[in-house]
Amino acid sequence: MQKITNSSTETFLLCRRKHYYSYVKCIKPRWEGWPLFDGKVYHDAQHQYYSGVSEENVLLSIDKQFDSLDDQGFDTLKNKALVRGMFRGYACIYAADEFEDIEPEVSFSVEVPSAAIEGKSFIIAGKTDARVRRNVKPYLLEHKTTSEASITRYLETLNLADQPNFYLYGYNREMKNAAIGVIYRIVVKSKIRQLKAETEDAFLARLEQVYIDDAMKPEELRKHYFEETIYRSPAEQAEWFVELCQKAANMDNYFPYKSTGQCYHWGKACEFNTLCQGGDIGENFVKKSSQHEELE
Repeated sequence: MQKITNSSTETFLLCRRKHYYSYVKCIKPRWEGWPLFDGKVYHDAQHQYYSGVSEENVLLSIDKQFDSLDDQGFDTLKNKALVRGMFRGYACIYAADEFEDIEPEVSFSVEVPSAAIEGKSFIIAGKTDARVRRNVKPYLLEHKTTSEASITRYLETLNLADQPNFYLYGYNREMKNAAIGVIYRIVVKSKIRQLKAETEDAFLARLEQVYIDDAMKPEELRKHYFEETIYRSPAEQAEWFVELCQKAANMDNYFPYKSTGQCYHWGKACEFNTLCQGGDIGENFVKKSSQHEELE
């Protein structure tokens, strides 16, 4: 039976050829770039933090993941300082025991009947960072990292995104205690650069300290840490589900044509750019461990 996730749906809408490579051929670049690696390490740090691991040991885990990389150049050191700083600042703002109840990394997988094709069903699946209870009420918790210059534009885009619908719809059909909204915690990546007279060690220390200093400010003055809680009404959920069923029907049988207007999405070249230009898989791509690695 067809299984779709928020990530696979977003990829399909962005470019059918990219979806074909990612979810039919099930391949990915051997090296997926710093933004993805940073995000994975940061999310892992959050999982450990809310699972009872001490802040000191979480930082040791961050160091270990970066130190295990083959490339130990300046970029590795810079990104390690970046993620360490993001986590240290977060821990200054949010206590590990802040919620009345928390269950890290909650997955859902639920079969739903299609509203687009009679007699057809499909599975929607996903994994949230945590299920939490705050002021008695249940929520889902998601962490995001971004390099977006305008946090206002980022939050506007997030409020329009399908992900809150996807998570609330799937989670609430599988779990008994329905979540009423999704708490998003966003950390903005610092854009500071090394000064001419600054040593490498001094710059890395300053980069890490930027987040701690920002975390100490009143919430309204922070430039790196933001929180947004998103709700979806029953009417919004119903409209979204009808649209999702049509998307699922399209994803079940399609021709993988290129969406060339998206080859440089967010100003960056698509990871499959070389393949679309006639290159072969070669050594630059590897097989994914599963069709939906994002669920692992």
